[in-house]
Amino acid sequence: MTDINSPLEALVEGSVSMPPHTVTEPDIAVTAEPEGDGLIPLASLAMVVEVADSTLDNDLGRKQAIYAGASVPEYWVVDVQGEIIHQMWKPEGEVYAQRRQIAFGQTIGAVTIAGLSVATNRL
Repeated sequence: MTDINSPLEALVEGSVSMPPHTVTEPDIAVTAEPEGDGLIPLASLAMVVEVADSTLDNDLGRKQAIYAGASVPEYWVVDVQGEIIHQMWKPEGEVYAQRRQIAFGQTIGAVTIAGLSVATNRL
């Protein structure tokens, strides 16, 4: 679990280095290295969030496999049409072993970042 007191920052639409040859552009990347030139280092990621309107299948399929395969600790997909957040953690291979869905209007708490919660009543 990442300590919320560590210097984490949410970056919107930053590019993340996913070795060996992939670069992703998540909607939100929570990182311990927000400053610097170039790509966000994979090792600095605490969490990734994708907002899905027309990209839900891709975000829950291909992108989930990329993030889990790269051992990103926690991954959220905000399903705009379904009004739910798919919360995933505990990457194992190309899947997340743990997951739950949080309906818009409820508060979602990060599993891997202590003290981080987001009220979704305004989504």
